Amino acid sequence: MKRIILITIVIISGVIFSANAQEKKITAAVMDLEAKEGISAGLVSTLSDYFRTQLVNTNEFTMVTRENMQEILKEQKFQLSGCTSKECIVEVGQLLGVRKIFAGSIGKAGATYVLNIKLIDVQSGKIEKATTEECAKCEEDTLLVSVKNITGKITGIGVAEKAEEKQTKPKEVTEKKTAVTKTIVIPTSAERKEVEVSRPMGIAEKNMLAKANQLYEQGKYDDALGAYQELRDKYIDNALAWYGMGAVFYANKMYDKAIDRFQTAIKLDPNLTTAMHWLGNAYEKKGNKQEAAKYRKMALEKDLKTKR
Repeated sequence: MKRIILITIVIISGVIFSANAQEKKITAAVMDLEAKEGISAGLVSTLSDYFRTQLVNTNEFTMVTRENMQEILKEQKFQLSGCTSKECIVEVGQLLGVRKIFAGSIGKAGATYVLNIKLIDVQSGKIEKATTEECAKCEEDTLLVSVKNITGKITGIGVAEKAEEKQTKPKEVTEKKTAVTKTIVIPTSAERKEVEVSRPMGIAEKNMLAKANQLYEQGKYDDALGAYQELRDKYIDNALAWYGMGAVFYANKMYDKAIDRFQTAIKLDPNLTTAMHWLGNAYEKKGNKQEAAKYRKMALEKDLKTKR
């Protein structure tokens, strides 16, 4: 009898704990991004959904899905089309019964994508925070990194996670994962070059990278590009996935795309000097000697600093 009572207490405690954890989460919704001139509806839909996913991954919000949002507003006979003013957005939040609502836009100024996001408190109607992320001369798929970055900016959670990771990194590397050194073939020759990667990777991630590298080494560039993209889609912050895509584009003399991928790789891992070196090479192929010299010098300085 005592055992049954004890089990019951444990179960009830677990339910209460779970309920409390849910209560601590903030109910929120995301308005689809407003598409400025030159931005397709398909791209806006993809980025809006990806933004929702990133917010869910912070574990701070209970998000209303796109489907539920559409269903609720349809029942209320509310038309979302053209709802871009703060007052209209607040009204949407009230109908959905959420505490916070995210809204924003994506546009393009010349060759630079500009992503704007604002966080609005539904009860007060005030804009609590607003931030911007720019992506210069980048391909559309690179905007996924921009969305991830702006999620960290608008919530402040990304910054906290990085700080925490920096403090606990030695313990994590020792007990859970080990930093790895992977081999990537230099795009223009059969010579191999070791690329030091400080970011720890799990077994599945390492295997995906090894497969992509092998395809590249075999000269199967289309298959290699697909493998690197698959790795990128699953691990958006894997610098070597972006570096690998850059290597494929460089080998195929698609230097603009190579430059974009190498730049993203460096943004994700500022110590990836191999990407800096080949970014310099790509700029030289484009006839931009100033940028070529800049990135080669940057790579050399970081290499010398590492050896000291």
